[in-house]
Amino acid sequence: MSNFKIVEPSIGAPSPVSLTATTQLWPLGFVAKAADHASGSARLGDGLFQYCVGATAGAPQSIGQLVQIRGNSAALAGTANRLSNFALGLAAGAISATNVYGWVQIKGLADYGRCSNHDIAVGASAFVASTTGLIATTQGATAAGINGIHFPVSVTSTQSLSVTMELNFPAINIGSAL
Repeated sequence: MSNFKIVEPSIGAPSPVSLTATTQLWPLGFVAKAADHASGSARLGDGLFQYCVGATAGAPQSIGQLVQIRGNSAALAGTANRLSNFALGLAAGAISATNVYGWVQIKGLADYGRCSNHDIAVGASAFVASTTGLIATTQGATAAGINGIHFPVSVTSTQSLSVTMELNFPAINIGSAL
């Protein structure tokens, strides 16, 4: 699994993006570059991460959940907010309450995305799932397509729930099912 650490700006030792804190360590909305420091040959390169605080309602409880970035708050994406035009990303840590700060990945490869489907074809379309915080590859009750998420490898039902996807500033495609 990936091990992204902040590399730009470089202040001291690289800090893992999965760490959360109850004190604000970076300016809210700050975008930093992180590189995957995982061992072995499966490194994912670099990505962009935005610093956020948990939302009043529906803050992400685990890594890889799909969130909407509302101002500088991370709220789980789902049926209640499927028609909002806020930016999307993957929670890099459990930004679980209004006093918890952490990073949301908005660009680059991620191998920790959470999906409702267990069979995903290369290049499948992405949708907001009926289950809050998950991504679907079939149009369900939400009918909200997502632009900016690409599945570069296929996934079968026998594999992990964590899915590899490429993020390119994802957002809901309001009024279209892709």
